[in-house]
Amino acid sequence: MDATLLAAPDWKSPSAPLVHGEHFEVCHQIRDGHPFEHPGATRKADIVIVGGGLAGLSAAYFLRGKDWLLLEKEPQFGGNARQEEFEGQVYGTGSAYAYRDDQGDQLASRPPDASGQLARSHHRQPHVGPRHLENRHRSTSLSERSARKLQEIS
Repeated sequence: MDATLLAAPDWKSPSAPLVHGEHFEVCHQIRDGHPFEHPGATRKADIVIVGGGLAGLSAAYFLRGKDWLLLEKEPQFGGNARQEEFEGQVYGTGSAYAYRDDQGDQLASRPPDASGQLARSHHRQPHVGPRHLENRHRSTSLSERSARKLQEIS
């Protein structure tokens, strides 16, 4: 069993704090080999789905009618595909990827321009990028190589 699950307090206890997302104190305890008590089972299921992102939610959908339990560390479902807000602007997030040899940190190193960009946090680091696909090839926040690739596919 993953030590993170052992570190989570009993959710039935009114005095137990909930651990949402990454929690550095718990992570440090796990790293340092802190022993955690093995709590008794509060729910049994034939299938355990870890993560409420697209894959976990899809698994739950296709396993309907079966006895499953979905575990999610965040207070909302969706994984990377969720709705966020920045300075009053609501936008959807999606999967993230980088091309081989692409400069992945270029988005965080340049200030936003006026071409319609959004910023979001990824592991507490701001990333700035264009809001609409049609603006991505004109954005100064992308490398020339990335802008050309986006122009080719849009």
